[in-house]
Amino acid sequence: MQASASEQHAGSQDSGTRTGQTVSQHVLVAEHIRSWKYVLVWAIGVLFASLIPFLWRYASSKPGSKPPSVYQMLNAGELYIVAIVVLIAGVTEIVLLLRRIRQGLTVAMLILGAILFAILDAARYTGASELAQAGPIVHSVTFWSAGAFAVSALHSSVCVGLAAGVR
Repeated sequence: MQASASEQHAGSQDSGTRTGQTVSQHVLVAEHIRSWKYVLVWAIGVLFASLIPFLWRYASSKPGSKPPSVYQMLNAGELYIVAIVVLIAGVTEIVLLLRRIRQGLTVAMLILGAILFAILDAARYTGASELAQAGPIVHSVTFWSAGAFAVSALHSSVCVGLAAGVR
């Protein structure tokens, strides 16, 4: 037997409602993502995105020559620049939600800390790039820039966690 046109129409409305319910259920699930998951995704994304230029530099060494060491890649202090960008991105997360965040002193300290740390990173980068042009590899640049990057990633993760808590 064939179903009448009204039964077919009712069936299509019912399946549309089910689809709508499924979509709304997924939206509700996305709204209840815990803030630590935002922080985890942010931290992993920052790490991978920050490594892309260095992986490119490592892979683009001349054929037949050995690839550069970690010290050679980080000797000019480029990781300081990456750390500054990560700081700015983290602060942007909380600035966009500034009116919703009720922890004014925490936000002020995070923003002030990011500004001061960005100034410190910029000064260290200037010194590191001058040392790199001078000649020998200076291992302290590698360690300080890696430390600056780690602090920046931690700082921006705190900013993302704070912003995720008010979304």
